Amino acid sequence: MTNLSTSAGQVGRSLPSDASSWTFPPTKRKTRPVEIKRIIRPMRGGSQARLIEGQDGRFYVAKFANNPQTNRTLVNEWITQSIMTALSISTPPLCLLRLPESLRDETLCFEIGNEKVPVDGEWHLGSLCPVNPETKAIFDFLPRKFLKNISNLNDFAKTFVVDRWLYQLDQRQAIFVRERSSEVGQIQFRAHFIDHGMSFGGASWELHEATGHGLYMDREVYSLINMSAVCDEAVSQIEKLTETEVFSSLATLPDSWISSDEKNKLNRLLGKLYENRGRLPRMIAGQLASAVVTRNVNCVIGRCYVEDPRRKGMALAGRSTMSSAMCS
Repeated sequence: MTNLSTSAGQVGRSLPSDASSWTFPPTKRKTRPVEIKRIIRPMRGGSQARLIEGQDGRFYVAKFANNPQTNRTLVNEWITQSIMTALSISTPPLCLLRLPESLRDETLCFEIGNEKVPVDGEWHLGSLCPVNPETKAIFDFLPRKFLKNISNLNDFAKTFVVDRWLYQLDQRQAIFVRERSSEVGQIQFRAHFIDHGMSFGGASWELHEATGHGLYMDREVYSLINMSAVCDEAVSQIEKLTETEVFSSLATLPDSWISSDEKNKLNRLLGKLYENRGRLPRMIAGQLASAVVTRNVNCVIGRCYVEDPRRKGMALAGRSTMSSAMCS
């Protein structure tokens, strides 16, 4: 087997006050890269990802380089996952996947219009499945009556704030796995937030304020959360992030995903992101006041505090045993 270890660079040094001029350090891997053992099946979505098994025996959703949504969506995933992890939001770990020559055949391709374009390149993005999908269920949707049984409900509010900050264009996606409950007879789930490729305006790499982007499909979930307290906490956490923390993911970003010309644009993007932290209180207040999430909003001392809204109807929806939305 090919040696998967790669060179490492120094991380954590002080950044200049002009963050847009910060230079990319040598790549340092978050974890040891994983070689793909087998490709199991396609996943739904624009990136045309695949469910794969790695040589480490674990399962990943693989987003391949040069996919129809471009390598910028891989970069967006890498940076967003790093930020969400720093904020203690439940999101699957990412790794670098190596595609061996033996798995590159005519069946592994992107379908673009009437053309089939072979997947090429050695290094790709892997999002770790939280459980073994061949033995345990992964749900891409929960009936409404089970929303209150999600153990990390507050992460929906924290992700709402992060998606506003990062200009997430896509609908907020989450998957759910069952976990042990402290109460006998209660079914409990944990949400894992996935698919961050449309952060930063997707391939455009722009930051704008927008209404209604990045919301979870069933907005009833927001009525189960103390949005005032959790959003305020998330804003405070982001305001306290340092330049080093915002830029740190660049030190682990695979060189093959980004050209030298794009590095300057990405530096400027993250520099603007860092500056935008100070605008977050107003941005979040405006989003909540516009009734995007809930209708009963009061503003106190410049920040928005949301009263508990009345519960809506409790119609049930179907479910999927394996998330086909894990990497759209």
